[in-house]
Amino acid sequence: MGGYGSGRKWNAKSTVEETNRIDIRWLKKEGCLRPGYSGTISWSCNGSNTGTIAARMAGDTFILNYNHRGRNGEWSPVEQIIGLSRSECYFGGHRLWFQCPRCHKRVAVLCGAGKLFLCRTCYGLNHASQHENEADRMLRRVRKIRKRLGADMNLFEPILFKPKYMRWRTFERLRREAEHTYSLSWEIAGQRWGLVL
Repeated sequence: MGGYGSGRKWNAKSTVEETNRIDIRWLKKEGCLRPGYSGTISWSCNGSNTGTIAARMAGDTFILNYNHRGRNGEWSPVEQIIGLSRSECYFGGHRLWFQCPRCHKRVAVLCGAGKLFLCRTCYGLNHASQHENEADRMLRRVRKIRKRLGADMNLFEPILFKPKYMRWRTFERLRREAEHTYSLSWEIAGQRWGLVL
């Protein structure tokens, strides 16, 4: 049974997850939004580096410096200045947001799907979950439960061990839900392929 992307057309719309993203919540957690910050942001896939850019804070702006390869294959330096805005929180303090350089909308995540980092709306990107069918959504749910239970991500392996400090009743409920959802996903896939299970 195929997972996400099986049977996908090559001209299908790109997704947010396929781009390098900058999340303001992650930057705040890592201390990258403090005044005078200067450092690098890196992305990796399966342990290998897929991109690095220089970043610094200057007042209420976040400045990125990187090289971009155009369609002709040539590299060009880019300096992108991204404005930051604040919103008040109900219980005091404030929350920081990026202002998209193109549409000026307040966003938490900017995507690097082209030369500049812009919001997903400006690039016309969807989330990968929006391209899933019902069986794929069920399998994603099963994987989420297995992760919570600390079980092997191999869906053929049984869930045997309860995590420490989890109540037995909760463990049994989640284990039953994972097994039921997994069998339903096979039924739906079988109906789609015209098989009788």
